[in-house]
Amino acid sequence: MFFSAVLAANSQDIDKSAALKLVSGNKNAIGLTNEDLDNSIVSNAYFNATAGTQMIYLQQSYKGLPVLNLIQSLAFKNGTLVSAAGQRIKGIEKLSKMFIYSVTT
Repeated sequence: MFFSAVLAANSQDIDKSAALKLVSGNKNAIGLTNEDLDNSIVSNAYFNATAGTQMIYLQQSYKGLPVLNLIQSLAFKNGTLVSAAGQRIKGIEKLSKMFIYSVTT
């Protein structure tokens, strides 16, 4: 209980559209394309006062639906990417077409 109170006191939510704008401004450093950005959902974003970083959790989506367990954890300081963890499925459109074809045939 005490830990939760300390954590809440040291973090503040960031608006999801502002978080996406920060991600977009750093897309090359993160390794994202415009298509990747279009297929992303900010699942959570907050300012960590203890570390002085903006934390953004970016989930891959496909056709507006979140892709299960594909979340990138991104940390920014002064608008610059300082840490990135996680990955995306590259070519998800091709994979989904192959999956749909194999299920329907």
